[in-house]
Amino acid sequence: MGGGDCLPSGFGKYNAGMLIACCLLILSMNLDMFGFSVVLPAMACDMSLDTSQQGLLSAIPLIGMIVSSYGWGLCSDTQGRRKTLLIAMPAALILSLATTMAPTFALIATFKFLSVSFSAAANAAAFVLLAESVPSRHRSRFVFLMASATMVEQLLICSFALPIFTLTFGYEISWLGLVYTPWRMLLQIVCVPCALGTIFMIFLQESPKYLLSRGRDQEALDVLKTIYKYNSGQNKEDYP
Repeated sequence: MGGGDCLPSGFGKYNAGMLIACCLLILSMNLDMFGFSVVLPAMACDMSLDTSQQGLLSAIPLIGMIVSSYGWGLCSDTQGRRKTLLIAMPAALILSLATTMAPTFALIATFKFLSVSFSAAANAAAFVLLAESVPSRHRSRFVFLMASATMVEQLLICSFALPIFTLTFGYEISWLGLVYTPWRMLLQIVCVPCALGTIFMIFLQESPKYLLSRGRDQEALDVLKTIYKYNSGQNKEDYP
């Protein structure tokens, strides 16, 4: 069932796909926010940052989250959960990648603030989208699993950081005015969950509950039929 138990759409592969997509997006948000602190010592050494600059870079992700969260919550309620994610997360991915190749402190700070401001949409929209797309009897378990994804962020980034920071390469990119070192590569690697989650989300549907709340009954019915098709393996026309 999607978004409730009154309209049967089944439970199965579609719901699992939605869980994976939302877990990846919420994980990417946490990596964007808190993963930055792991590379900060290497970045400070590489770019000769003073203490105040390091402190500002540590605070910027939280500032971006605070500034943008209300706006993304409003966007999620007015424009749709899926639409919000498909607007925000690709932008967050691009800005995160731009952060990894920024040659100066000012550009790194700017791109990081913007990337977290966009990735914060996952907190506003992904939890709601998942909760409204699974039957009520499975909802608490799915939301718990999604919340658990936030707990593996430090383990994940540290697992990559340990081998990467043992590398000693430095490739000069003269047209950007920077030297490509391991910390930049690590920041690029942790962008992968955002890319994967966004790709997954392209193939998923809007929350049927949201569509019903906006008076878009036919669209909600079409979504339920699609969920039913993937969960049951039957044709949309067989939807009860």
